[in-house]
Amino acid sequence: MTVITSQPLTDSAYAPPSDSVAGSSASSAAIFKRLHPSQYLSRFLAQEYRPDGRKTRAWRDVNINVVPNIDLPALCSPRYKPGPPSDEAQTLSNWLSDLLVSSRTLPPQRLCISPGKAVWTIYIDVVCINYDGNAFDAAVLAVMSALKNRDSENAHSPVLAMIARLPRATFDDETGRTTCSRDETFPLPLDRFPLSASFGIFHSSHLLPDPTSFETPLLPTKLTIALDENGRGCLLRHEGLGGIVGMSGDKVMTIAWEMAEERIREMRTLMPGS
Repeated sequence: MTVITSQPLTDSAYAPPSDSVAGSSASSAAIFKRLHPSQYLSRFLAQEYRPDGRKTRAWRDVNINVVPNIDLPALCSPRYKPGPPSDEAQTLSNWLSDLLVSSRTLPPQRLCISPGKAVWTIYIDVVCINYDGNAFDAAVLAVMSALKNRDSENAHSPVLAMIARLPRATFDDETGRTTCSRDETFPLPLDRFPLSASFGIFHSSHLLPDPTSFETPLLPTKLTIALDENGRGCLLRHEGLGGIVGMSGDKVMTIAWEMAEERIREMRTLMPGS
């Protein structure tokens, strides 16, 4: 036999939890998140939310800032230590190279000063100062914002105005020297201006755009779509063999492509000169 008793509610029944109770709840959630990350994420997705407060298919807000002379790679996340580039950093570098070169964004022949004699070399350093997943999309946005052609007279920032221009250079066959003009410059010759949007599939049931650093290790299947300014595909990367139950691979790709188009249109409005 079960006996149920009740008592009148008092003011204390309506009182907010004490700091110790709230702290205990937060501590329990943090422990559960660490011990059972997949179940932790599943509980949020069951309510159509993600741990950072976004709806299931929502993106994070994006903004572009110019931060000169900052180099804090070891401080951007506890997972990275001083030393040689991590495997992830090298992978991202290869992807970025593929996007710029293989997709014809920056054709190597455009950097030729004199055939067989002299060429321009473009060095691109991307520094992450606060890592929270999906570094590739952020890196592409930063690089393309820096490389995008600007006319100095129309630029709001002198830094952005000049960073995408090269000095006019000539090669002297007699001396074997290359001479650069300080007064004459030309825009960096880019053929396309791609941006990317990345996704992950969780438990064969949820397509998650812009995954965080917590979500990424839990996503066996990842997808990145890069589109140029005309909406044409520049790069498509698919890692893993998983899909979404009850949905064909073509359907998943169509949904992701449409979401990528919308996201990339939004990001283009943030770029210099837009």
